Amino acid sequence: MKTWASWVPDLLPRLPQCPVAIVERELLRAAQVFFERSRAWTVDVEAIPVEAGNVDLSILPEDFECDLVRINDLWFDATRLSITTSAQLARHSSDDWRLRSGRPNAYLQNIPGIVRLYPIPVDAGEVSVNLSVKPSDSASGIPDELYVAFREQIRLGAMARLMLYEDKPWSKPDAGVKAEAEFNAAIDKALTKAERSFGGARITSPIVWC
Repeated sequence: MKTWASWVPDLLPRLPQCPVAIVERELLRAAQVFFERSRAWTVDVEAIPVEAGNVDLSILPEDFECDLVRINDLWFDATRLSITTSAQLARHSSDDWRLRSGRPNAYLQNIPGIVRLYPIPVDAGEVSVNLSVKPSDSASGIPDELYVAFREQIRLGAMARLMLYEDKPWSKPDAGVKAEAEFNAAIDKALTKAERSFGGARITSPIVWC
């Protein structure tokens, strides 16, 4: 794990009198923006137990230091489920779809991180998911492999945010605007790569549900 302090030596020389605590906070914010928009950080959450008759299921471990960006894939007993919505199910059902039971073939997400399997499972099983995530507000840093891959992009994002502060010794509006444009371009590039699964080498952090 690389903490936010890992970037500080690269940033402070260009940010006179900027407190380290502010630098680290803006590094967190830049990382959140980068990974939310690029979807470049994916994790696998495996073996979430599902009881028969279970309605709502939390897919994020309680001690997880990440926030959900999106669900990329979800499987029930190794069968990939399609995503749906309440409106779609209601539109195509003559009765109350919420009461239907059977083997799940779809899922919906009305609350981030909470999914409902459809139809309600009649047998116990296991759910596994692949997620795009971003650091949570309490995150102390990011995994080493992500630091290696996206160190410069996150540095640019934090530098832009800091230089765009108003009336501070480290304020540099023109340089901040330039860094922000470079940061946005880096996000677009990372998103394109993420959509192509990084050429078959997607960065994925394995997580086992205990």
